[in-house]
Amino acid sequence: MRSATAGLLVLVATLLTPLGVTAWWLGSTVDDTDAYVDTVAPLADDPELRDRLAEAVGDAVSSSLDEDLPLGLPAGFDGMIDEAARQVTANEEFPRFWRDANRATHREFLAIVEDDAPADGWLLVDLGPLMLAVYAELEADGVPVAMLPDPRLVVPVAPESELAEHRDAYQLLDAVSGWLPVLWAALVLLAAAVARGLRGRLVTLGLAALGLALGAVLVRLAAGPVSDVALESVDPGRRGLADLIAEVMVDRLESTSVLVAAVAAVAGLVLVIGAALAGRRRAAPYPAAY
Repeated sequence: MRSATAGLLVLVATLLTPLGVTAWWLGSTVDDTDAYVDTVAPLADDPELRDRLAEAVGDAVSSSLDEDLPLGLPAGFDGMIDEAARQVTANEEFPRFWRDANRATHREFLAIVEDDAPADGWLLVDLGPLMLAVYAELEADGVPVAMLPDPRLVVPVAPESELAEHRDAYQLLDAVSGWLPVLWAALVLLAAAVARGLRGRLVTLGLAALGLALGAVLVRLAAGPVSDVALESVDPGRRGLADLIAEVMVDRLESTSVLVAAVAAVAGLVLVIGAALAGRRRAAPYPAAY
């Protein structure tokens, strides 16, 4: 009876593992603005991101100047604009811009999923500062852009309505992210307490650790497909930035899952082997007395 109770407690703890790993990742990375910004900050060094933003900014500047300059853009001027945009995204100030822009975007995200803010548009990244920097480059080259209106350029990341639809699930995961690991540990300790003997306790702890490893592996395998399904709601023509951000966030979840799985698997095997050795020592016959 005690062994069955211990096994049942370990089974419940194992079933909670995928939810616990995901909730912990959400609470420590997605729900924390500083942690989120630190996670996506390395994208500033990604040539693909820089190229995409340079292209978006260059196109926006060309369109804006073509409309606002009295005589429009002279022939061949687009090349100068594209070069200025590439210089802006390649300079040393770009990483700071990227962090600031993502900090603002993440605050808007939290307002939707936590504070029930209106969700009738798109979650956006503001590229206006990059356009201003391109204007400054052009002004330095003698192009009269200083008197033009301040430009506005935003890039969509995700439809706010989709975020609002998952608000309840997000809030639930966020609420349990702190105590699910505690509940898992409590179940495992209780299982070890009711197990019979030292060998039974070692086996129970070992199986719990292996169950944790299995749950983390399942999270690792499911993270990519679930992310792909979530991104299907975004217009393919607007998915460029969303794909890059989702990729780095999923990478963090996958690396966390792999680390948890590796540590738990090693611990589980050590405990199970220890239990087997303990059982052998108990079963070994005592030497005959003379």
